[in-house]
Formats: sequence, structure tokens, C-alpha cells
Amino acid sequence: MVPPSAWETGIAVDLLLEIVARTDVKTVVRTAATCRLFRRAILEPASRSRLALQLAADDRTGFDPALLLGVSYQEYDGKITTYRIVHTPAPDQLRARLDAGSLRESFRPVASRDRLLLLRRYRFSTESPHIDLRFCDVLTGHVTDLPPVSLPDAYQYVFLCVGDGDAGASFDLLVMDHIRRYQTFSAEEGRWSPVRQASLPSHHPNPVNRLCTSRPAVVGRTVYWTCCTNAYWDRILALDVDAAKTTLMKLPRGCFCGVIPRESDKCLLLASVRGRLSLLFSDLHGITMWTLTPATAATATATWSRRLVIGVLEIKRQVEDFVCTRLLNLEEFGERSGTVMLHLGGCGDLFRLDLGIKEETPVVIRRIKGPGSARVTSLFLHETDLISLLKAMKSV
Repeated sequence: MVPPSAWETGIAVDLLLEIVARTDVKTVVRTAATCRLFRRAILEPASRSRLALQLAADDRTGFDPALLLGVSYQEYDGKITTYRIVHTPAPDQLRARLDAGSLRESFRPVASRDRLLLLRRYRFSTESPHIDLRFCDVLTGHVTDLPPVSLPDAYQYVFLCVGDGDAGASFDLLVMDHIRRYQTFSAEEGRWSPVRQASLPSHHPNPVNRLCTSRPAVVGRTVYWTCCTNAYWDRILALDVDAAKTTLMKLPRGCFCGVIPRESDKCLLLASVRGRLSLLFSDLHGITMWTLTPATAATATATWSRRLVIGVLEIKRQVEDFVCTRLLNLEEFGERSGTVMLHLGGCGDLFRLDLGIKEETPVVIRRIKGPGSARVTSLFLHETDLISLLKAMKSV
């Protein structure tokens, strides 16, 4: 057989990249493993960048469950805390390199985004408490210590951004204390910024009594938390990191008529969905998603739109012997995989809900942990991106 000419090979590779960019992650990785010619071409840095740009520019590309490497959480049975991880191997059999050994020396997980997991340890001395921080790249297993932080009372930890294909070297981290003082750490510069004081929202001298215990959402350089101003969760607090300015907005009407009882804080979860602020909400009828459309020249104010993610009848159809007598607790959302983690109260079944690769793809929910008496805490998703997956593949 006569080998193809360079011209023919170039055409074949170009067509291949155009085709696979319109599919899903599994197809891309399986295509790269089909033959040496295609594999080498896709693994070329220029091809990886081109493929990433095509995927980002394609409006049809949505979530992909194949980008979820694993789910980790802690169980407490009243006596012993056990760290567990449920692996969900990505294409090419890649999986999270994370186990109980990653939490040695009393470090505990406090934040995650993509393939990064932030670990914290408190150390007390006669002078003042001290916080030790380190991050773990769950795709490689590498653990790196961070320089000392200047806010010993920090309790909010947020990854502002993580670089595709280069998570260990490119990320920004925010830490904030109870009086809205915060610092940011740049992995590229290897240092913390000076401490800044976030302003109070106008007309609200002391608006925030408590931030929601669920995860914040990050859209660009703005961090969002649900917050409690009186006896209810009824506001969303937004922090513009660069401007050191905070603002408040009301929950959309329809979420318990715009207010959530304080004891029901786990029924709502903020999320960044395709670059927009969204709010996942759970009630006895199912799970809905509210998405915020920013104000434009045509619309003076931002507006919320609502859609049903999955109804309780559909959950019962997909999950055998599912019984829902209480609200489903919403624990975590994966921006890349579209995975929502939820369970019934602090104990019991743990479920994984996948929003689907495309908008029209049916939502899938499955049980990943059976009922038990142990309380589930500190639950985190560990995701990756396509470029990191391709880099992790062995060259041929």
C-alpha cells in the first residue's frame, strides 16, 4: 500500500479535527487512540490549542460527564471521620490520584475546582492561630504548599480560575474572613496580594448575617454567595474581586416566593453555567434551574429565567426504590461535567445527577452511595479539561 502524501495527510488531519471538535470528550480521546498518525497529530501543542478553541467556540458544546474524574467526601459516624473517594475513570482509563494519604498531617479539604483540591490545616500557638494551605493536583497526585496567608481567620476559600491543561502552574485563589477582608494568590507570580477590604453594599450598613454553607459560584472575577440577612436566605452577595466592591441581589421569585427558611439552606446552590450565574433549587416537586441574564441596552435590569431540570417522578423512574419525603440537599456542581451531587439530609443515599452533554440530552440521575447512618460532609467534585486529558495520554 502506498503511504499517503503529506498533502493528503494534512487534509485528513484537518478534517478529523473539524469532526471531533463537534463530538464529545470520549470520541476525541478514542480518536486519538485509533492510530499513531491521528494520535500524534492531536497531541501536537498547536493541534490541542486549535481543538480547544473550536470546542469553546461551538455553541452546541455543553457539559460532558467524561470530564469528571471522581467525587470525594468525608463520612462521620459519631466517632470516626473517614475520607472516601468514588472514582469515575475518564477516557483512556485516567482517574483521580487521590486517597486518604493526600490528607495527611491533619489537612482537610476546603475548596476544589477542576483538578485542584485546596487543603487547610490550623496550627495554634501562644501568639496567634496560623493557617497552612496546600493544593493537590488530583490528575497527577502532586501536592504543593502555599506561602503563608495573612488572614488567620479566613473561612471562605475560592478558586477564581484554573488554566486549561496547566492546572498546577496557573490558578488564582481567594481567601476571605468574616469582615470581608480578602487576599488573592497568583500561582504564576507565586505570591499573595495585599489584604483588601471589600466595601459594603449601598443602603445596607450590615447586610450579611451569614453566608450560605454551600459552594460559591465564580463568573469571571466576581464571586457569588447566597446569604442570610434576617431569618431567611433571601439575597445573593456578589464580590467584584478587582474592584473590592460587594453588591446584593434578591433571590428570583418562585424560590419559596423569594425567601428560603434558614434551616433549608441546602436546597439551593449557586453555579456558573456556561459563563452565566445560575441557581439550582430543590423542592418536593424536583430540581429547577434559574439562570440570570445580565441587563442590556434593551433591558434596564437583569432577569431570571426558569427551567425544570428533573421532576421527582422522573427521578423515581430512573432510580429504583427512590423515596423522597424530604428536600434533596444540593452539595456541589461541576462546571465542566454538568454533574450535580445531592443526597437526602446529612445521611442516606448519595446521588449523581448529570445534566447532559448537549442542551437536548436527557438528564440522568443515579445512586452512587447507599443509605447509611454516617453523616456526609466536605463533598467535592474533581474534574479535568480536554487538554489535560490529552496531555496525560502517552505519546506513541
